[in-house]
Amino acid sequence: MIFSPRALLLGTAACAVAFAVLVLFAYGSGEVRYVDGTAVQSFIGALGASGTTWANRVVQIGDPLPVAVLAGGLAAVAYGRGRPRLAIFVLLLIGATSVGSQVLKQLLAFPREDAAAFIGDAAYPSGHTTAAMALAIGLIVVTPRRARPIAAVAGLALVLGMSYSLIAAGSHFPSDVLGAYLFATGTALCLLAGLQAYESRFIAGTGREAVRHSATRALATPAAAGVLVVFVVAAATAAVAIFGPGSLLAFAQANTIAVFVAGALGVAATALIAGAVLTVGRQA
Repeated sequence: MIFSPRALLLGTAACAVAFAVLVLFAYGSGEVRYVDGTAVQSFIGALGASGTTWANRVVQIGDPLPVAVLAGGLAAVAYGRGRPRLAIFVLLLIGATSVGSQVLKQLLAFPREDAAAFIGDAAYPSGHTTAAMALAIGLIVVTPRRARPIAAVAGLALVLGMSYSLIAAGSHFPSDVLGAYLFATGTALCLLAGLQAYESRFIAGTGREAVRHSATRALATPAAAGVLVVFVVAAATAAVAIFGPGSLLAFAQANTIAVFVAGALGVAATALIAGAVLTVGRQA
């Protein structure tokens, strides 16, 4: 890993502060509640019946059983690569975020009927999105360095697919989704700090191994950024090809808030996923 345990814990604190500020605005600001509710209505209207069916199928990936199976698979990959500590990290991350998100939803339950009466009070943060982000980070951690940009793209696709599907299915507000990003990322940084502190007790390789680490760190930023940019461009191109530029432009003009929210969530998820790639850049 590139960062020290102290830096990782500072990142955890930053996520916690942002999480708290976000919930205050989501609950206490009429403007934010209006944006939340309008975005949900726009997403629902944009998909239609068939789109909603697909959204519900994507959401099912975040159910307890699929999450447990995927977590076990990631842990098995880490163990098979001879990295049992990473296997434990993945299981702790998925377990802690799965339980923690449900506890937080109950502790932070608050009525937002003026935004969308069909979404329950206990919705912040989104448990399904938390699971998706935790799985994405786990995938990045257990993947070998050279393949991490590809893992980042797969993780980003899972996170954004889950996020947009939950909003379009009318299950969560955008603020619930963003809060889940912050909670999962903060928890991962905290656990990575513990892993880094533990591994620092052992002498790192020198000579050619140190040079290899330096080269990997130097290439991590452009590789991760480049692949994520390609993913965004490809997704935009596919959207234009499927829906047509006229339909997309008409929707954007009629639903500016929804487009802004979708873009903001995309930027946030991309930034956090890219940060995860850089954070674990020196893991084998």
